[in-house]
Amino acid sequence: MKDEDELVRARAAAALGRITDAKTLAPLTEALHDPKPRVRANAATALGRTAPADLHTRLADSLADPHPAVRAAATAALRPATTHVANRRTTSDGPDAGR
Repeated sequence: MKDEDELVRARAAAALGRITDAKTLAPLTEALHDPKPRVRANAATALGRTAPADLHTRLADSLADPHPAVRAAATAALRPATTHVANRRTTSDGPDAGR
C-alpha cells in the first residue's frame, strides 16, 4: 500500500478485500486516506467485503469524500451490512419471536 504507483495501490486494496483476515483491516483503513480516489474507492469496497464489526465507523469519512466514486463505493459497501442488520432485527423481532 506504500507503492508510488496509484494502480498498484488500487489493485492491492482490491486484493486485500478478497482475504478474510483481520490483518487486512489496518492497511485498508489507511488506504481510505490515500490521495487518489481510485485507491480510496477500492479500499472502501474491500472493507465492505471483509465486513468488520466497526464497518460504519471505518467508512464514515468516506461517505463525505469529495470524489463521487469514493462516496458511491462507501455507500455500496455499507448496504450489505445494513441489510444484514435489518434482516436480523426483523427475524428476531417478528410476531413469532420467542416461540
